[in-house]
Amino acid sequence: MTAAQSPLITTALAPLMTYGDNNLGTTDKNSLSTTDDNSLDIADDNSLDTTDVNILDTADDNIIHTANDNSLCFADNNRLSTTDNNNLSTAGDNSLGTADDNSLVNADNNSIDIAGDNSIDTTDKKSLCTADNNSL
Repeated sequence: MTAAQSPLITTALAPLMTYGDNNLGTTDKNSLSTTDDNSLDIADDNSLDTTDVNILDTADDNIIHTANDNSLCFADNNRLSTTDNNNLSTAGDNSLGTADDNSLVNADNNSIDIAGDNSIDTTDKKSLCTADNNSL
């Protein structure tokens, strides 16, 4: 009896076959995956991934995931943050700051801002200054 005629051999080999979306399958981007959005997925630039651009992520607003060009963040342009108004994140041209209501650099009148060609500055012509009537 050949292997093609034996139901025992075809049944035993079926779960380990390499089809398009298998449990332990070898597709173009996945090593341990079942579909396109799997839990253990090695895509082009991901290691432990549930979607295309996240590393440790279960939904849109999770704790540790990577969006397009981020490392540890939630939103699009943040690094250590949970929502849009977090403390440590990078949005726009800032290095530490996320949005308008953050502690380290956020918008035009911040205390420590690294935007454009300034080092510690909030406006264009000031060196150590947070707003118009501040102490430093």
